[in-house]
Amino acid sequence: MDKYINKDCKKTIRGEKMSDKILIATLHSSKPVLYAISRLAPKEVYVLISKDMDKETKESLAEIKSKHSDFIKIKEVIIKDQFNIFEVSVVCTGLIDKIDKKKEIYANITSGTKPMAIGLMFACFARECRVKSIAYTPWEKPD
Repeated sequence: MDKYINKDCKKTIRGEKMSDKILIATLHSSKPVLYAISRLAPKEVYVLISKDMDKETKESLAEIKSKHSDFIKIKEVIIKDQFNIFEVSVVCTGLIDKIDKKKEIYANITSGTKPMAIGLMFACFARECRVKSIAYTPWEKPD
């Protein structure tokens, strides 16, 4: 597991200008992802989906693409086993490593399965100097 921890992490100096925003999001329902896109205005969105995605996930992906693909690059990241936290975290860590270091990375773990959300969160922790924020939006208000 040590190879996934970035020990040479140097935090971004406050005030240092970074360029484009990147959103990495788990997907099941489109609502949280569309909300994150509207708040962040990212240049690229990486959507984590299962290779065995259900009808709602397919419809959500189509909705996101139809609304934003003209001006935002939307890329699908296929997860073979959406219930394998370790696999998700390895894929996401590799994804974060491939993104240009000048770009701000944001993660949204609201949608998708819990193991996908946990895997993405672990990847963000492993590359904590690269990820600006991890967001979770609770949609139901507590009583």
